[in-house]
Amino acid sequence: MPPSDTAIKVRVQARGGKILGPAVTAPRLTVRNAVTGEVLYDQPMNNGSSGTVEPQAQFSGDISREIVIVQPTVDSPTPGPYWLLPDPNEGQAIARFRLTQPALLVFTATAYAPEPVTASATMYMTPGMQLLEEPGLVLTIAGLSVTATVTAKNGTANVTATVRMMCGCPITPRPIPPPPPGQSPPEPYWPYTEFQVSAQLRGNGGFSVYAFDLTCTDTDTFTGSTQVPSGEYDVWITAVQPKETNVGFYRMFVVVD
Repeated sequence: MPPSDTAIKVRVQARGGKILGPAVTAPRLTVRNAVTGEVLYDQPMNNGSSGTVEPQAQFSGDISREIVIVQPTVDSPTPGPYWLLPDPNEGQAIARFRLTQPALLVFTATAYAPEPVTASATMYMTPGMQLLEEPGLVLTIAGLSVTATVTAKNGTANVTATVRMMCGCPITPRPIPPPPPGQSPPEPYWPYTEFQVSAQLRGNGGFSVYAFDLTCTDTDTFTGSTQVPSGEYDVWITAVQPKETNVGFYRMFVVVD
């Protein structure tokens, strides 16, 4: 049969969070034929908005089926499930390609944490199919975005790690102030108590390991220090959100005088 234009809406959502929005590098969507390997679509995704969250009671047909759970912690927003409502024109990709026959397709989203991480789904599409209803095919990216800097002098190594949800939503050590009268309440933030961030300085080929926890000192910022002998160190930074099974990792090298 002759080729027909086929289209599908795809979104990428952080595990436990929102759509990958403007606070992070735009993810990339690739569509390929699972049998032939032919790439039908390969473009960066629009990440102009990460959407908004609504209490679960406020259901609409456009919400993501991947709910957001706010854990009960000290000074946290109201705990419980929330719906994620995407912006109808942002945070998505409309993948258009031509098919001549039904095909088993692999949809792969690549995000950056800062190294590439992926999520994928496989399903059949037929020529001329138009899957454009909200919220679209939602691919869930697991993990946390982690970067870090290490300064070292006089036997002390100081580590500053930046940890964010994959959607870029803030992790904060304090509650967001209430809004002025008449304004909508702020969206839930991610309290630092949900996250465990640690560092290891590994010297002598990994035989000497200096491990310590990092403390949340500001929005998205975790810091800590340790005394170590002079030498070259392989630095591992690990961030974990146990309740969501999210893990982030960053690696660098440092020389301590």
